[in-house]
Amino acid sequence: MSDKLSILHLEDNDNDSELVINELELAGWNFDYKRVDNERDFTDCLVNSDYDIIFSDFSLPSYNGLKALERSMSIRPEIPFILVSGTMGEDAAVESMKKGATDYVLKNKLYKLQPTINRALVEAREKKLREYAENRYGLLIESARDIIYTLSTEGIIISLNKAFEEITGLKRKDWIGRNFSGLIHPDDLGLALTRFSGTKQGSRSQSYEMRFVNSKGEFLYGEVLTTLMDRGIVNGEILGIVRNVTERRNAELIILNSLREKEVLLKEIHHRVKNNLQVIISLINMQSAEIEDPAVLNSFREIQNRVVSMSLIHQSFYQSNSLSEIDFSLYIKRLADNLLKIFGVSNEKIELIIDTSGIRISIDTAIPLGLLINEIFTNSLKHAFADRGSGKIYFELKVTGPEYFLKIGDNGGGLPEDVLPGRTKTLGMTLIKMLCDQIDGVIECNIDSGTEYLIKFPSKSYRDRLDGIRK
Repeated sequence: MSDKLSILHLEDNDNDSELVINELELAGWNFDYKRVDNERDFTDCLVNSDYDIIFSDFSLPSYNGLKALERSMSIRPEIPFILVSGTMGEDAAVESMKKGATDYVLKNKLYKLQPTINRALVEAREKKLREYAENRYGLLIESARDIIYTLSTEGIIISLNKAFEEITGLKRKDWIGRNFSGLIHPDDLGLALTRFSGTKQGSRSQSYEMRFVNSKGEFLYGEVLTTLMDRGIVNGEILGIVRNVTERRNAELIILNSLREKEVLLKEIHHRVKNNLQVIISLINMQSAEIEDPAVLNSFREIQNRVVSMSLIHQSFYQSNSLSEIDFSLYIKRLADNLLKIFGVSNEKIELIIDTSGIRISIDTAIPLGLLINEIFTNSLKHAFADRGSGKIYFELKVTGPEYFLKIGDNGGGLPEDVLPGRTKTLGMTLIKMLCDQIDGVIECNIDSGTEYLIKFPSKSYRDRLDGIRK
């Protein structure tokens, strides 16, 4: 064997010492051997020298193995202690093992010495590694920034690390041995007890938030994670970690309050814009009352309708729970009802079909799209049923992946080809083309049976824009 074994042997009999040495040499051990026969020399060797293993006779004239074992355990508990005796009975052997002896070998069975030594050295090495790991583990727990604790299955606090004092300002010694419920906010105690009961029964560990008290009587927010340990006291222990998330929760609250304030302000802005547009509508009304030329009056009415279209958009956002999107079907219904009223057309004469499947549209798309629909709907009311007096107007809006498909049409007399979008310079058709470009859309017009517009445009929104900024 390559490693030299350092042995301390408490033995008063030279012959017995020689027998042990011979057995070690026969086994092929490479060793240094030191024999002592009294308490003083034995203690001196423990204090001043280093050994891999200790042999001890059980009975000496002025000393005995049990006292030597006690001395060894108090000075060098990490060194394996093997009793080598010819007078030790079974009861004495059991008592020695209870007090910390590694093993024992009878002098008439020294052939068992080698496997006993091997076993003792392996156990000593494992014990040293285990203690090293436990010390490192303990140091890690003590230096952790989060509160780490253990509880009995009755909810009694068994241990707390230093972070408990640093975070709460409370003393560990005042809380160890007390029930953990005294640290919990009354409103969160039910949740804490439910999770504690689940952990005790072996439920899978899941984090949750609760409030716990500090030394000032204030309550902090903690993110808690617990698990049932396999080893510990008789019925097991519960290991828990609490991360102080009070600052995060306070920051979230500040952000939430700020968002609420901004929502109120945005709603107020939409409301004021709508009111201002209503003022403009009223001014146009007042001005148009003085106009006698039918062509000019009609132009004023068209301008008024466009302003109404924008006003309805802002009213919809003001009344919506979302400040970024509106239910476009409701908007179209309001717009259509308003235009029918302005043109003096009853619902009995015009069948209105709206199919938008509850699709929601963002504000940056809704305003130009609303104006575009206003122009097309106005054209239908003005020209489609001039000779009939009644008919059908339909709206269909669908979304497929990244694109919207809008179909607006009527079953009226149709439009001449020279007034289609892109082929005429009239204000209405120019606006339709311009508004379609504004939403990055493509427009087609079919006049085979009435007039039908097919408009395809991307489903962009503020969220898409924000995602682009984040990237």
